[in-house]
Amino acid sequence: MISFVFMRAFLKQFRFEVLLIIVGLSTLVVADFFLQMSSQTMIFPDSDNYLVAAKNLMVYHRGHDYRPIVMSFIYGFPYLFGATDAQVYTFSFYINLVAWLATTILIFQICKTIVKPKTAFLFTLIFYTSVGTFTLLYHLLSENMYTLFIVLALFFTLKYYQSKRFLYLSFALSVLICSMLIRPGSKWLAIVFSLYFAKILYQNYAHKAMLFIYGSWLLVAVQCAGLYYQFGNFTISYIDSVTYYNYIGSKAMCLKEGKDYQQIDNPRANVLLHLKTRDEIVKVAKADLIEQLKNNKVNLLKAYLYDVYDNTVSGSATVATLENKKNTTFFEASKTVFFFISTWQNRLLTLLGVVLALYYFYKNYKTEVFFAMISTYVLYIVAVSGISSTQGDRFHLVFFPIVIILSVKLFKEKQWIN
Repeated sequence: MISFVFMRAFLKQFRFEVLLIIVGLSTLVVADFFLQMSSQTMIFPDSDNYLVAAKNLMVYHRGHDYRPIVMSFIYGFPYLFGATDAQVYTFSFYINLVAWLATTILIFQICKTIVKPKTAFLFTLIFYTSVGTFTLLYHLLSENMYTLFIVLALFFTLKYYQSKRFLYLSFALSVLICSMLIRPGSKWLAIVFSLYFAKILYQNYAHKAMLFIYGSWLLVAVQCAGLYYQFGNFTISYIDSVTYYNYIGSKAMCLKEGKDYQQIDNPRANVLLHLKTRDEIVKVAKADLIEQLKNNKVNLLKAYLYDVYDNTVSGSATVATLENKKNTTFFEASKTVFFFISTWQNRLLTLLGVVLALYYFYKNYKTEVFFAMISTYVLYIVAVSGISSTQGDRFHLVFFPIVIILSVKLFKEKQWIN
């Protein structure tokens, strides 16, 4: 009887959250029926890279030159119990699933501070329509976990502005700092936000909650020190140098020489493969960047703008690689429809995201700072996406939750919803 009363009270208080989980799982079952996502055997090169990094950390107790330790620890945890590579891949699906559902709950929690819970629930359901996001659940990749970290950091930031409790700010910044150990591209975002709150952090340097921030920066230091010990550079990752040289740098040179850029069999990629040390990679990439800024800046700018464009107009790479493993008659039609949806989702949500981000940053940077901050995140992701391309919608889908939140804000201000 007591358990029934407790369950009834729980469902009454968290009915929308429970409904969101049920709808999310149902969405996945339906999508899997049409797309056979759970039956695929394709492993992306990046997934294999993450697996190696996880095994390096959990089995051989060493770092990886591209993939940081928090990502490796989360996904490589089963290695502590003797798991095989195949079991780690399976485990990554469940981790991604939890991250996906948790992100949805956080979107709802943020939206219901703007509008009524029922309206917030309906807007949150939009997140489940992101084809690129839920198809990535079946791959050992960072997008879903990174999205969770970012939305969680923003959730705690909102709690801080609502309550003025330093504990929430500490949570927010520590999660954001750790996000760069999921995806190194988050580095400058974490640094800028930390500098923005520098005065408050200084005033509370002896506060117990500062331990979370100190601990997060310590993890970053451990990551950098580990790479310095192994490879010779005090850095979070070498991925930025490699990505610049093989993508935007290569594309700029192709434009200069009148050649077609190709990601596969890229001659410049072979240059890095034949270098003996990681320090040489950094030096070659840095020297190339300086040279192109001096003598090829126009083509470098063209390459950058093309990359942003490509990341904006492309559909889901995960959908594009799906195969008809069960030989169903409707598979190819389903794949075409879902790829079409993912393509236009990426285009429309990126465009809407940039417009809303510019609008709310300009409008709120002195007033409702929270909305200026989430707008900064959207603009930051679009800006840094220009360093690479041919990744489908993977770069931009990590800010789709923010587009939903900003859309709710706009609809509320225009009194289209309540």
